[in-house]
Amino acid sequence: MRGLWLMAAAVLAAPVQAEWQFGEPRWPGGEPRAGVFHQLDGTARRHVAVDEGHAAVVWSDNRDGGYQVRAAFRPLSDGGAFGDVETLSEGDEAYHPVVVALGDGRFGFAWEQDERVWMRIAGPGGAGPAVRMDEAESTQPALAAHPETGIVAAWARRENGVLRVVSAPVAVDEDAVVRIGEAAPVDPEPAARDQIYPTVAVTPAGVVVAWEDRREGHTRLHYVFRAHDDGFGSLRDLNDRREGSRSQIYGAGSGVTRVALAARGDRVAAVWMDKRDYQSGYDVFAALSDDGGRNFGANEMVQDLFGAEIPQWHPAIAVDPDGLPVALWDDPREDTSDVWMSWRASGGWSDDVEVAPAYGPGAHTRPAAAFGPDGRLHIVWTSRTEDGLSRLGYVEAENR
Repeated sequence: MRGLWLMAAAVLAAPVQAEWQFGEPRWPGGEPRAGVFHQLDGTARRHVAVDEGHAAVVWSDNRDGGYQVRAAFRPLSDGGAFGDVETLSEGDEAYHPVVVALGDGRFGFAWEQDERVWMRIAGPGGAGPAVRMDEAESTQPALAAHPETGIVAAWARRENGVLRVVSAPVAVDEDAVVRIGEAAPVDPEPAARDQIYPTVAVTPAGVVVAWEDRREGHTRLHYVFRAHDDGFGSLRDLNDRREGSRSQIYGAGSGVTRVALAARGDRVAAVWMDKRDYQSGYDVFAALSDDGGRNFGANEMVQDLFGAEIPQWHPAIAVDPDGLPVALWDDPREDTSDVWMSWRASGGWSDDVEVAPAYGPGAHTRPAAAFGPDGRLHIVWTSRTEDGLSRLGYVEAENR
């Protein structure tokens, strides 16, 4: 069966595979060690960021016993190697890290640590102090930045026993000290059920926040938009409502989860896991905005026909300098978990292409990706070797 899949996939994908060239894989977390496990579990899968001169990767692992947030930096010139692994968190345990590029070799990091969300600025030149973003119990931070309009954060704060998504502007001074602005709920209606896994994007037009919402008894994906000089507007649906679907007949509604946003210029791309086809498990679906996040177009299935009959996991999204969205995920269509990618051309989403270094023996999962200013795609993922060891992978890809 595996051989037949490979032959058929090669026939269909041959015209497009040649467009992507993958470099040699690198291992920013170091060599695998027994008992050490790497986690890429941040909201919206923002685990890699790139500026003009450096790439930054963030994850959590237990190399010192408990899980802490780690980062590594790589100079992009002269085939530079990753530097030493840096520990960013300072508490008992830390999870859900994310990273955003700020330019000039500085990166913004956020994570959850001991039931609070934290942030700090770091880069190859050193790190600023860690700052608590919220005094209340909080989780699942998300970050986005725009070179002209600044940094925005979102996270889930516990209020009256449930989680509620809030958002705040972020300022950073010359000494890399973070100052969190006033946090405001993205939806003025008090949360009756959890609002979780927020994701945020910043465009020249404004700020868009999307999240999972359970107010209707099943999970919906909602989003809101605000102009830079205004408050958030009305609540909007991101995923389609499918009245009379089998999932609604036999349950509370269609299953959707883990929305992620990425932006470049006025283009905002969203991806998520969607179980509207209940027989095959989760699929990767997407929606695009070309007006800076005010409105999103129709829902579109991302993976090709070879992936339609098996479940997809851990979708991530990146947008290149020309506005091209690229989605990545992992699925077991070849009997083991591998990382796949597809991109949105004018006629729809491409045939799926395997991410070569994250494909083959072992298990390769949980991808994240970001484009650099030069249009090169930087991808990270976790691998489980054939002897069961955990490894963190990284590769550059170029669309030729």
